[in-house]
Order: sequence, then structure tokens, then C-alpha cells
Amino acid sequence: MSNSKQIMIDILSDAVCPWCVIGYYRIQAAIKDLGIEDQVSIRWHPFELNPSIAEEGENLREHLAAKYGTTINGSIEARKRLTALGQEVGF
Repeated sequence: MSNSKQIMIDILSDAVCPWCVIGYYRIQAAIKDLGIEDQVSIRWHPFELNPSIAEEGENLREHLAAKYGTTINGSIEARKRLTALGQEVGF
């Protein structure tokens, strides 16, 4: 694809967020599929998903249950889906 315009993509990401990584890998694949690697610049910006988390951290299942109302089984299934999506993109 020949186009002289530059595309700037701003990514707000939490370093511990697996969904952010999956999204980034998908963006990389789309850029490659379009053949516009030389036209795209990516700027990273930090974003903290849970700025009020205790220093010692939290139990993941308990945190997700409190935040989203998920059940243990729902959380396990969501983690399986997340893992499968990560594997699809090579993460």
C-alpha cells in the first residue's frame, strides 16, 4: 500500500494487562497484513487499571468477583478464553 501519510497510534496500556498485550499483537498483525509498517508509529502511554490496589496485591479471583461480580467458574472460563486468545496471537 503506497501512501505518504504517517499514521500515529497512541496506546494506553497497563504493563500487567494481558488484554492490552493481545490488542497490541492484533494491531501489529493488522499493520503487517496491510503492508504499512513503514507508515505507522506507535506511542505508548502508561495507564494503571487499578491504582488503588494494595501494595501486597490482591487475590485475583476475589478481586474479579468484587469488581465484575464473576463467579469462580466464570472466572476460570474467562481465564481459559484469555489464554486461548493469547496463544492465537503468539503471546
